[in-house]
Amino acid sequence: MVTALLIAAALCGDAAPATEADSLTGKVRIAGSSFRQVVSLLVKGGEAVKLSGDLDEIMRLQSIEIEVLGKKTDQGFDVASYRILDIGGGARPVVGRLVQIGDDLALRDGDGSDIPLSLPPRAKARLLKKVGAKVWIHGKKLLTGQLKVLRYGVLRDPAGAAPPPPPTNE
Repeated sequence: MVTALLIAAALCGDAAPATEADSLTGKVRIAGSSFRQVVSLLVKGGEAVKLSGDLDEIMRLQSIEIEVLGKKTDQGFDVASYRILDIGGGARPVVGRLVQIGDDLALRDGDGSDIPLSLPPRAKARLLKKVGAKVWIHGKKLLTGQLKVLRYGVLRDPAGAAPPPPPTNE
């Protein structure tokens, strides 16, 4: 009787284990023309795995090492989410939303407090036009509590901004 109940529960899905997302790690590669681009991940061994799903942000990470979570498919890998592992030289950035506080900029990376940014004047002028954008920032924490920005990239433009031109293969 107990065995019959266990089998019935398994058939109904009550005893089925939660499925974990598949993951894949590699460097982002974009190939093709601006009309038909193929986004793939170069994994260890040099294999290129074609990615599908919402790839707008990933397309801005050419040659950067990321981990994608999602589902393996017959055609490649369907991406549900990703995280940046290495922008080069072992550097792992912080990802968040660019916010303006008075005349200064900060990075909002979730529920924590904003991280004030220390930027050279030219970079600050460029980023002031991107307030609200999703960005990655790599830097050095200063004694003042600011993050001295060494490198940055825009992952998603602020709402209402014109999309960037597609990458070119020159």
